[in-house]
Amino acid sequence: MDEEPDARITRFMHWSVELSAQAIQKAMAKAGTNVSDVTGLVVNTCTGYICPGISTYLIEKLGLSRTIRTYDLVGSGCGGTIPNLQVAESLLGKNGDGVVVSASVEICSATLQVDNDISLIVSNALFGDGAAAAVLSNRPKGLELVASAGRYVPEQRDAIRCVI
Repeated sequence: MDEEPDARITRFMHWSVELSAQAIQKAMAKAGTNVSDVTGLVVNTCTGYICPGISTYLIEKLGLSRTIRTYDLVGSGCGGTIPNLQVAESLLGKNGDGVVVSASVEICSATLQVDNDISLIVSNALFGDGAAAAVLSNRPKGLELVASAGRYVPEQRDAIRCVI
C-alpha cells in the first residue's frame, strides 16, 4: 500500500477521535453519567501518534472540563487496556465521587502494510479500526474492578511487535 504518511496520520487523527468519542458517549449513557461528572480521562492506542494527544481532542469534542486529569498512553499494543485501567483506577482513588473514563482506540487502517509475509497477512485479517470505553467510579453500581495485573515478557517482543 503506497500511501503518504500525512494521509495515514490524518485518517488516524479523525477516526481515533470519532470512534473513541462514540464509545465514550455510549459508555457514559449506560453508566448514567454526563460530562460534568468526569474528573479524569485515560486514552490508549498503539496505531498512531499525535501530540498533543487524543485526550485533548476528546475534551473539546465531548465538552469535558478543561481541568480534568488526562493521560494518553501510546505504544502499549493490544494489551494497552490493562495499563489504561490501572491508571484510571489510580486516578479514581484520588477523586472520591468523581468519574474517570477509560478509552482504548486503534485505527489499524493507518498502519496497514501489504506484503506476502504471513505475519502481516494474519495481522491484517485479525485487526481493524475500533474503540471501546468504560466508566469508572466509586459509586455502588455496575461491575466492580477487584484487581488488575500485567505480565511482561520482553523476550517475546519480536513475536508481537508492530513497526511503522
